[in-house]
Amino acid sequence: MLAWLSLAIFSIGILLRASLWFHGRCRPLFPIAKPLGHLRGFLVHTFAQPRLHKTLKGWAHMAIFWGFLVLFIGTNLVALEYSTSLSFLHGLFYLLFSLSLDLFGVLMLVGLWIAAQRRFRDRGSTDRVQGYGPVLVLLALIGLTGFLLEGSRIALLGSFWFDFSPVGAAIAAGLNTAVSDEATLVRWHRDIWWAHALLTFGFISYLPFGRLLHAITAPLHTLVAVQKPSGVLSTPFRLEDLESGVVTRAAPLVVADLHWTQLLSLDACTECGLCDEACPALAVGRPLSPRGAVVELRHVLDQGASAIAETPLEEVVAPVAAWSCTTCGACTEVCPVSIRPLDLLVDVRR
Repeated sequence: MLAWLSLAIFSIGILLRASLWFHGRCRPLFPIAKPLGHLRGFLVHTFAQPRLHKTLKGWAHMAIFWGFLVLFIGTNLVALEYSTSLSFLHGLFYLLFSLSLDLFGVLMLVGLWIAAQRRFRDRGSTDRVQGYGPVLVLLALIGLTGFLLEGSRIALLGSFWFDFSPVGAAIAAGLNTAVSDEATLVRWHRDIWWAHALLTFGFISYLPFGRLLHAITAPLHTLVAVQKPSGVLSTPFRLEDLESGVVTRAAPLVVADLHWTQLLSLDACTECGLCDEACPALAVGRPLSPRGAVVELRHVLDQGASAIAETPLEEVVAPVAAWSCTTCGACTEVCPVSIRPLDLLVDVRR
């Protein structure tokens, strides 16, 4: 029941947010010229994330991403095993499965620790972003209770294959030393199971409404957004659309005149700051922040449909900032989730 409730809240949250994206232009719906090449780019940037390999915070993000992904897949495989007639968690596959979950669980916790150091200790850091603290704590609690649950299960049932569940085996050894009463272990196992389940279902429910929404929107944006070489600008509308009256103005004036994939890109932004670090205009003191432009436009999205339809672009991104852009495309080249701040700035100019 809790699982279905959390999925319902998650689905409603995503649909409500998606309804805001589609207040933008929808012609063409999917601006993709070469689908196969586009799909390859999606797979590379979603799973390999090559643009994050240059910094420690990038590697920490990779650790959290892959750790959570493997644990998520593993949890679903366990649910499939116990809720259907399928049987595959046995033999060598089960041993490798158990070892993988332990290793990637540790990997996720290490990534969370590095991220927490930046969020909670390095408070003077210029690229520190507000709002990620609760998500980091929630993910850490899910990982820790998962290991405690594994350890309490091994302590109760025993295992001849401790080497394939090293973390769970270590916790089980500690529990067996601390608690000799089996009834107490049973009670602890039940309490830990409920804590882990509630934390997991709470995380699923919270996902569309918190800062980790980009876990959904970033891959989605990479999948549907236009891919083109840096510095290549697009014509905002086709002449045929203007002549037929489908489009009534050639230049975007309000936020709703942006394409829906551009509005989606606002929610895909993680505020990592790589675009600001690469921007030559910002480096020489010009009043331009590519990240700031994206964030300010997202604030309009947060205000709802009326704000999207009525807010002029030049009130969100100052013309002096837009004209400070050199259109070099460096921000686009480094963005790990394929956002194109350059296009947003050129639309303000238009």
